[in-house]
Amino acid sequence: MFQLCENDLKACNSLINESTTQTSNSQPIVRFNSNGTLKIVQFTDLHYGQNPDSVGPEDDFNSTKVMRDLLQMENPDFVIFTGDQVTGDKMYPNVTEYIHMMLKPVVEKGYKWASVYGNHDSAPNVSRSEILAAEQSYGDLCYTKQGNARIEGVTNYYIPIYGPQKDNATTATENPVMIWWFFDSRGGRTNKSKVPAYVHDTAVEWFRYENRNLQAQWGQLPSFVFVHIPTREYKDMQQTISSNKLCSGLVDDNVTPQEQNSGFMKAVLEAGGVMAMFVGHDHGNSWCCPFKTIDICYNRHTGYGGYGEWTRGARVIVLNITDIGNHTNYVRLETGEITDVFPPKER
Repeated sequence: MFQLCENDLKACNSLINESTTQTSNSQPIVRFNSNGTLKIVQFTDLHYGQNPDSVGPEDDFNSTKVMRDLLQMENPDFVIFTGDQVTGDKMYPNVTEYIHMMLKPVVEKGYKWASVYGNHDSAPNVSRSEILAAEQSYGDLCYTKQGNARIEGVTNYYIPIYGPQKDNATTATENPVMIWWFFDSRGGRTNKSKVPAYVHDTAVEWFRYENRNLQAQWGQLPSFVFVHIPTREYKDMQQTISSNKLCSGLVDDNVTPQEQNSGFMKAVLEAGGVMAMFVGHDHGNSWCCPFKTIDICYNRHTGYGGYGEWTRGARVIVLNITDIGNHTNYVRLETGEITDVFPPKER
């Protein structure tokens, strides 16, 4: 258990200051549009690079087409990748090639994006740092970062989101209107050993103290959480989902949760302001349910790599500045159909 903040307040303040500095940069800030709207498209479990000697190239081509088609249908303001961008354990040491392939539909249209990494994004021939470097080579379009190197995992960071641009307003004179939190649920292997697949205690503690720091600075803001592997609460929820009219979406896969309970969900619930958590990992699930004070949701399996033959798609979140707390989301399938709308009409 990471005890830094309990045992050494000075060191804890240093950790907070370091992580705050690392999450602020010279990139253009993310804002709501002038009409007060903001749309996110989420891609998950693309699994580029799987089976390179057989069906892999065709799968990668189809995955790219799915993303390109969905982006054309939705024209989002921001794109989020929620893990397993590649199948690292089946890959030769050429991961950057696949990351550039994956990002092409996003980069060619100038979309901003951010990522969390999944359990297949680490392997003896693939490192998270290589993937991160490939993403960051695109400069201002990429918001993926390693918020603090002292935290276990790579993609633990946040992005403050601001309201529509006002005349003469700057980040020095205005506050954000919401926060997007990103967490690395780790997993996979390195050259030396297997990596445990859960949000580490250090990331949980970082979140608790960073959130308090931001609340002191900006007040309590609505927020989203993005992570690849679901928590154990998803498994409990799915056991009763068939009789829960407040839920909606595809339920066609087992829930494979994080390997340990580090108190991640407890910290999220206690933080205040968190409206929803979005995960990937289990390809046959794309449901959403209310859980205590937040909504817990699966994204839709986007890639032709990875297991399963479900129709590919992406979860889309629609926000309005006048009522951020009542956000809506749905799944846009590669066929063009809209499904898995949440909240359902019965709610």
